[in-house]
Amino acid sequence: MKIAFDRMKSVALFSHIRPDGDTLGAMFGMREALSALGKEVDCFCDSPLPDDLAFLDTEGAYNRRTLDAYDAAIALDCADAKRLGAYESLFYQGKRTYNIDHHGTNPRYADTNIVLDSASTCEIVYDLLIEAGVSVDRKIAAPLYGGIVTDTGSFSQANTTAHSHVVAAELLRTGIDVERLHNRLMKVLKRDKLMLIADRVRAMRFFDGNRISVLTVETADLDRFDCRVEDTEGLINYALNVEGVCIAASLTQSAPDQFKVSLRCRRGYNVAAIAESFGGGGHVQAAGCCLRGFLEEVVEKLVRRCALALPVA
Repeated sequence: MKIAFDRMKSVALFSHIRPDGDTLGAMFGMREALSALGKEVDCFCDSPLPDDLAFLDTEGAYNRRTLDAYDAAIALDCADAKRLGAYESLFYQGKRTYNIDHHGTNPRYADTNIVLDSASTCEIVYDLLIEAGVSVDRKIAAPLYGGIVTDTGSFSQANTTAHSHVVAAELLRTGIDVERLHNRLMKVLKRDKLMLIADRVRAMRFFDGNRISVLTVETADLDRFDCRVEDTEGLINYALNVEGVCIAASLTQSAPDQFKVSLRCRRGYNVAAIAESFGGGGHVQAAGCCLRGFLEEVVEKLVRRCALALPVA
């Protein structure tokens, strides 16, 4: 598990559409590391930069193209090439492509695929940098730590491992401001986003003896609260945290007849299999897909499939 960074002069880094803390933390952390090594680096993502994660982009590098061609193209936390969105073609224009990820359903779509069973892609990036002899300082450590925190739910989710804590400890040794990072990542909410959350939680629905919970966000809901699709990130946790819920789903309208579906479940269930049945993928306890149709049709289809994953009551 090693990348020859010394052979690269120009690098394009890619995060997935509707980016979260892990994909952005990996991208900005690697950007800082490669820049420190004297590489020319551009960063790309086919979605707006979420307001609550914008502070990770300390250099204003997000979607700022400065180069015409790249020795290497590196996808970070992208479960498949489709997650690159409009930048998929640019990714494949790299002289050599790299796929660094931790999703079990990843189809290995690059020249070099480093897909490992890890709590976060940021942990993998850290290990790669250390293996390459990179000295990790605060500028590199801060986004990597942020990615680990968000993808492990502040080290509270089942995917958290001893290695997660070891890497986090090493990152903390650099002197990063952990209180500031946690406040920005986990505690501070825009008022409009909070109002959207409150409204959608009130409208939450339950099925199959309250074992399945469903949150829905239509375009009209976003408009009412002056929010964007990116503001629905993390909304699904409210659905899963209800006592008795085994499988939670969050549906966000992305087009007139299309919904982005996020799935979460308790230990002992498998939402990756559910997502894959609809052409999506992800982790056993956190996965996603896209479904087409009118809202109620989509909800009915999804609930029916989720119910099949539950034992007979």
